[in-house]
Amino acid sequence: MLALFFASAFFSKAYARWESPVHTLAARVNGQIASDAQIESNKKEFIWTYSHLPKTGGTMMRDLIPQVLDNYVIRNEYTTFSKSDFKANHFRVSTIRSPCDYYRSLWTYGCEGLGQYKYDLDEMGYDMSKIYGKTAPYDGPEDLDRFTEWLKVANNTYTARVRESIKVPSHQEIGEAAENIHCWVRTENFYPDMKTCLHKYEDNGGKVNWDKFKSVVGETANSSPHDTCSSYFNEERRKLVMCNNQELFKWFKFDLNSCCTGAVTQEVMRSPSELAESFAQACSA
Repeated sequence: MLALFFASAFFSKAYARWESPVHTLAARVNGQIASDAQIESNKKEFIWTYSHLPKTGGTMMRDLIPQVLDNYVIRNEYTTFSKSDFKANHFRVSTIRSPCDYYRSLWTYGCEGLGQYKYDLDEMGYDMSKIYGKTAPYDGPEDLDRFTEWLKVANNTYTARVRESIKVPSHQEIGEAAENIHCWVRTENFYPDMKTCLHKYEDNGGKVNWDKFKSVVGETANSSPHDTCSSYFNEERRKLVMCNNQELFKWFKFDLNSCCTGAVTQEVMRSPSELAESFAQACSA
């Protein structure tokens, strides 16, 4: 119950709603730095619009987009899209990462003493010594026990962050609001998916600097002191992630037996009813 309370309290505090000010990390229209007012008043230029979702390749997106596009908006992760971002001349993009790898990344980041998430847990009174690892790459038996306890606290944080980042109404599931997003980029397939999304953007009237894109393809993601995702997950930890984030597994083609595997396609594909029996069996205990 405490974990569920934390998830609710964290998102009501950290994420702004429609009526809140929108903070922009970066924005240009016709190659020129643009204010929120200029973005909102623009009706002509077709704008690539991304709401930064931490730990899903957002930093790579933020680094790449200014190099290849003249018209873009990158929103702050704590305020996400604004109403104007849903106008017809906005091409909305989101990133998605395999659930287990997302939680592994968020946890190891906190183990290094970094991140707002760890700060908020500390503020809420959790004992950091019991839920964060002590020795990189944090995959020893004692650290993995701490990871298990942390996953119980983290609960459905990833699902909640995805929902907020793409503005899913409370009465809908992620797949039902999929029309909010024109293209998904999978962290595990970042550059090929970016190429696909940029082509879609171009097909809708956007302009892409393909020479610059080709010059940066193959750059590596941010390094961090951790082993492969699968080495952090036994059956108990896998089930904690899967059962607390059923909505993500239902709508994206994540492998139920290996939640470190990325989504099979860039599309929101799966109907919730397909996996009801699988979740009932795996998560009933």
